[in-house]
Amino acid sequence: MLSQIQPVSTAPVLEHIKLSTSTLSLLARPDPLEAPLFVRQGGVIVSVCLRICNVYRDVHFYIPRPEYMSRRRRGEIPLLIACHGCTEHGLLFRASSTSYAYDELACKEGFIVAYPDGYKGNWNDGRIKAIFPATVENVDDVSFISHIIDYAQLNFGTSPDRTLMAGFANGGQLLLRLLYEENAPQLAGIGLHCAGLPEPSNNRIRTQPSPKSRVPVVMVNGTADPLTPYEGGTIVIARLPNGTVLGDRGPHVGALQAARHMACSWIQADEGEAESSQRGRKKSRPLRSKDNQRGRVIEKRGELSPIVVRDQWLVDGRPVIRLVSMIGEGHHVSVPGGSRMPGFLGPTLELVHAPQEVIEFFKVATHALSYD
Repeated sequence: MLSQIQPVSTAPVLEHIKLSTSTLSLLARPDPLEAPLFVRQGGVIVSVCLRICNVYRDVHFYIPRPEYMSRRRRGEIPLLIACHGCTEHGLLFRASSTSYAYDELACKEGFIVAYPDGYKGNWNDGRIKAIFPATVENVDDVSFISHIIDYAQLNFGTSPDRTLMAGFANGGQLLLRLLYEENAPQLAGIGLHCAGLPEPSNNRIRTQPSPKSRVPVVMVNGTADPLTPYEGGTIVIARLPNGTVLGDRGPHVGALQAARHMACSWIQADEGEAESSQRGRKKSRPLRSKDNQRGRVIEKRGELSPIVVRDQWLVDGRPVIRLVSMIGEGHHVSVPGGSRMPGFLGPTLELVHAPQEVIEFFKVATHALSYD
């Protein structure tokens, strides 16, 4: 079922809390930039309404023109599902939060992008302290993602084996749930923007390393993020200038600890847990499985830089986990020249192209974007 595309609303989706008009104005996203000519001419948006357990859910597909997909055979087309953050919707994430960057990359690399709408602006991400409508009503977002994959395969010729996901904030938290939940669809790769791994006491999903969670993951986090603290701590929806904190989402581990924990999925779980608890900057070292059947995971710390540091965990020379630390950056998807985010999200330096970081990782860590 196709729907008419309306002008993108920049109002935050806050059906679950009551806020004053002045507070709402602080949370509003900036008006989206005009889509680049390359994006406007390079593809079309197709909006679809899917019925999931008697709930109607919208998803918006950006489909590049045939000339950008000429090297892709039907049935082998990659699909990237991009999940917005809390209080957003799919088209706002596309236009404002990412400034059409994933559309432009889709034309260059030959893949389709899906921008789903969360339930009342949120995702059921499995966190105990995430009191969103999606979690309170236990909305089945896992089935929603599965339906998107099935719909795209049937109607656009995408390949489930080449399904990638990227998520921002609450959308990234959903991806962490999908990574570890047994009933979730298997993904080729995951990109996290400004998301954090919940502490076990704040998570309904067991994040024990397993073959299911052996998925290449790239994390792109700002070191000056006021909402998802880089070093770990309490994640919130907003910290307003008057000191008010909105939406306590509970304790989360730091970015480095989260990356090390995800790397444990590639080795024996008992050894990995010991490694994931280590903190601080250390030299490159192997994480070795006892039976040595899965090789070893090498932690390679990136060179210090005033702009970005890239730490990696490699298996047989191939990156399986990458942590991209944007130095001094706040809580947003950094795109040079992109939309300027509200002040409560922290510094907007835009020195790193965060979506490009995600796609470049997918190209070296997965088969999904290859032409084989």
